[in-house]
Amino acid sequence: MSLDTITLQAVIDECSVFAESKIIAIEQYDDMEIGLVLKGPAGRHALAISVQPDFARIYRTEPARKGTGFSALLNVLRDHLLAGVLHSIEAVPNERIVDIRCSGRTPLGWRSYRLIAELIDRHTTLVLATDPDLAILETLRRISTGGREIKPGALYESPEPLRKTPLLEATSSHIDAASEETTSKDISRMLRRSIGGLSPAMAREIIGKAGITDEERIARISEKERKICLWESMQVMIRRLRSKAWTPCIGRDSHGKPLILSALPIYSLPAEQIETFDTVGSAVDQFYIERIEEEKRRQRTMQMNRVINEEIKRLDRLIQHLWMDVDRTEREAGFRKYGDLLTAHLTQLKRGQAEAKIKDYYQPDQPMITIALNPDLNPAKNAERYFKQARKARDGRVIVEKRLLRSEERLEKVRAIQDQLRDNTEEHVLERTYKSCVRMGLIKAKKVSSHSPLAKKRKALEIHPRRFLTSDHHLLLVGRNNKENEVLTKTASPDDIWLHARDIGGSHVIMKRQDKKVVPSKKTLYEAACLTAYFSKGRGSATVPVDYTERRYVRKQKNGGPGQVIFTHEKTLFVAPKLNLKEADSVKNDN
Repeated sequence: MSLDTITLQAVIDECSVFAESKIIAIEQYDDMEIGLVLKGPAGRHALAISVQPDFARIYRTEPARKGTGFSALLNVLRDHLLAGVLHSIEAVPNERIVDIRCSGRTPLGWRSYRLIAELIDRHTTLVLATDPDLAILETLRRISTGGREIKPGALYESPEPLRKTPLLEATSSHIDAASEETTSKDISRMLRRSIGGLSPAMAREIIGKAGITDEERIARISEKERKICLWESMQVMIRRLRSKAWTPCIGRDSHGKPLILSALPIYSLPAEQIETFDTVGSAVDQFYIERIEEEKRRQRTMQMNRVINEEIKRLDRLIQHLWMDVDRTEREAGFRKYGDLLTAHLTQLKRGQAEAKIKDYYQPDQPMITIALNPDLNPAKNAERYFKQARKARDGRVIVEKRLLRSEERLEKVRAIQDQLRDNTEEHVLERTYKSCVRMGLIKAKKVSSHSPLAKKRKALEIHPRRFLTSDHHLLLVGRNNKENEVLTKTASPDDIWLHARDIGGSHVIMKRQDKKVVPSKKTLYEAACLTAYFSKGRGSATVPVDYTERRYVRKQKNGGPGQVIFTHEKTLFVAPKLNLKEADSVKNDN
């Protein structure tokens, strides 16, 4: 999801301090993201613009951030804008379009430019054009839609404006159609149909603030009451927009995944699922970091599911064919029998016969049977031909049985990977499953430099925490240092239990929960708390307070060092430090 117009306006307001700043560096953070490093009256800052479809955004970021990407636009920007000045940054009213006016020094003197970011769904792009004639010098994405050509050499044309009333100009009459609806989904749809610049998330917030998210309540109150509630809620939003009373926050689902990015208060979710930020830029940055990581995990999971399903189908077909081959190799005894019978009747046979009718000495009643012959061979050669087919069937059976065994073993391993992947979204589990797919040849490994961000991230996730089992077989993971503490907490499932000694240094401890519906017993929590106290600086004390909460309520402390977190919804146990649990060295790291 790209930025909505309200959050975009909040970002632009926050970036107003960039006016009249010098452009001291231009970076490309990835294929679809450009950064302008600025130095001005407010100090040193950086403005990042991403036109990645579904994740298009503009936000304030760290000036020390270095780029690793390259594009034609980057070259052109550096040629024309480096050491230039950013004069202003504005959002086109009611549109997800940002217009940045700059100037750069040329051999003929200063020249004006416009850097235009279109953050519109899948047709996102970033354009550098001259000002005022709007000749396009270069773009980050070349697009052709609705008769518009966005490419170098063309003249820039703005997209067709939306024919809707802006939110700031909305009146009570604009919610007449919405108030007639009887479901929150239909109310949201009608609000967005009549009012411009209103995203689905913001429409839900109007409905949430109005207190009519419940279908029963919507049906119970009259149309007039619905209109009053919606209009009062919308007026609150309009007043906040006019006063620019921004409250940047992220709304999360019950598992801690980001759902809503908003510059205004969120009313559609419980308070404990809302995380507030000091700046709009930090909220935007955090939201999209998590959403993009989630999308990468989703894409990787889809890839693994696809190759696993294809491999299972291939192995099923192969095993079926191998069993057919096994059946064919069962004819070894028949071939040998024919060879023996022909050898016993050589004197009765002649060259040129197409078949031989002879007694079957292997049957008690010795019936006459017919054996096919090759007329071009003499009887002895025909017998040898059957002996050769018998040897071939025997040798083939050994080969087929080996292939069958290998195929069935591989199928079992692939199904085990499939079971491991099913309904499991923990990052370290997905990474381990991906490595298993690469190891089995299901996915071709990407060559990654040891200095690349991906390699560093993979190395960072490779931790080896201490492992213990409670008396009822709950696995406890204990961080050995600050780095392990941070990774351990970051990669744990939202439903896992997080423990830490209160107000003193110590290990982060994670209690794995296979079933979130099963609440750990008091005894289990007590054992985990004793272990947590033991691996803390309070080990020598008689009693240590230990806080515990679900991992979903643990957040990394802003600007904090490794392992420094803040948490809510905690409970406290006062325990004596003890190391009385069995270390789970024999348990594989698959939890």
